[in-house]
Amino acid sequence: MGFLSRFRREPSNRGVTVEEGWPSNAGNGFVVFDIETTGLSPTADRILEMGLIRIDANGNPLGYWSTLVNPQGSVGATHIHGIKQTDVANSPTFAECVDQVLEKLKGQVLVAHNAKFDHSFLKAELGRAGWSLPEVPIVCTMLETRYFLPGISRKRLVDCVEAIGINQDVEHRALGDASLTAALFHFYLNGPVDRSRSAHLRTLPVNASSIVWPAEPGEPISLARPPKRANQSTPPAQVGILQSISEIMPEDLLGDEATPNEISYAALLLNSLEDGSISNVEIAALGDCATSFGLLGETVEGIHRTLLLALAREAWRDGVVSRAETREIGECAKQLGLSESDGKACLKEIEDLRVARIAARSKPIPADWLHGDPLRVGDRVVITGCYEDGRFELENQARKLGVRITGSVSGKTTLLVSDGTINGNKEADAKRLDLRVVGPDVFRTLLEYVQPATSVSGVPASKDLTEGVDATPTVEKTESLVCVKCGVTFARVVARGRKPHECGDCRAAAHQ
Repeated sequence: MGFLSRFRREPSNRGVTVEEGWPSNAGNGFVVFDIETTGLSPTADRILEMGLIRIDANGNPLGYWSTLVNPQGSVGATHIHGIKQTDVANSPTFAECVDQVLEKLKGQVLVAHNAKFDHSFLKAELGRAGWSLPEVPIVCTMLETRYFLPGISRKRLVDCVEAIGINQDVEHRALGDASLTAALFHFYLNGPVDRSRSAHLRTLPVNASSIVWPAEPGEPISLARPPKRANQSTPPAQVGILQSISEIMPEDLLGDEATPNEISYAALLLNSLEDGSISNVEIAALGDCATSFGLLGETVEGIHRTLLLALAREAWRDGVVSRAETREIGECAKQLGLSESDGKACLKEIEDLRVARIAARSKPIPADWLHGDPLRVGDRVVITGCYEDGRFELENQARKLGVRITGSVSGKTTLLVSDGTINGNKEADAKRLDLRVVGPDVFRTLLEYVQPATSVSGVPASKDLTEGVDATPTVEKTESLVCVKCGVTFARVVARGRKPHECGDCRAAAHQ
């Protein structure tokens, strides 16, 4: 367990406030905090549990404090955080424990993973209790990965702690997750990766000491949403490609110019897709988060359009977009506040880019070519028989090269591929329409020299969104980890099981 063993895990007794070792006069330092909530919206939802860990300027734990909080309503997704209505029945409300919270936060630097989310809920709950939250220094361990975990494939808390050698599940309990965040932050302060950034983080408590906190409460702020929100939920749009899209890093989705608040919002948006669906209630809650983060409507709409393009790219990955995928992307577009036409436009944009990319890679026809007209991107091909010649592989390869595989022969069909084992309607239709018929071996050669379509849409000089959907061979996914001994970033093929937290050179040296 290493340094993680010094952080207390989640106490077994629920429904009470627990505290151990919290210093009364240790000066300025850091408070790592995590919250569990009844939902995603800082406006409509409430804090359900808080966990605070006090650490010094070097990341060493000094004490912890945790409490369940009575949200004065439903506890929300028990299947996620494990907290039941009976667990909070006798717990204090946030207003009843606000004095303890303020006492522990004053003069300290706040640290959290995706801190913008936790900060927005803390600010909202303090406002309901009549207190304002000053502009205190906040460290987001998710955003700090750019300095300490460069190239990490995902930036959830569990991914970050695994990257530094901690193979422990995120419990979705406040003190337990705060302890993992504290362990991650300890690595940031003491690891070998970016010592100048570590030194900068250690200076932040000095800035926190000069922040003036309010001495007494003011008028409580009402943040309740209209009751109709509970009736706005509709069956979620089940989109098979949503789960794979949730694997994208927020920075990769939005690009290098995205602001920290935009990245925080994108992280919440992508996390909401992990179950493969998105609902009106989730979108409403994300809208509240966007408002809390200070994001304008046009900015949020731009993020949603970027997500749609990513969905379109994923749909085109296998070289064909089914009617179901088109319909599902249209439904997702409507859930995101856009239109079904926006979804189709994104699919068309990716298709145009894909076609142009394939055309740019086409091989010239050899001088001794003997196979008649070449295939072109967009041509329609029907295959019959050919099962012993790898029919499914031929179909997949053709789709990736922009050739359309259809099920019936028509006037729009370019050619029929047949091995002669079946003499049915497709062959008869091809003969009637005077279509060319080739065998599977010739078809493979035609695929090797697929040419651009007669007219190819122009390619905008923007980021190539079709990478991964062309005809290049599929490669194994890799992820970047950070060696906790020497600080070097090393890659490994994504696989199940424990992740190595030392690079190959350090592991080899240890066995010499």
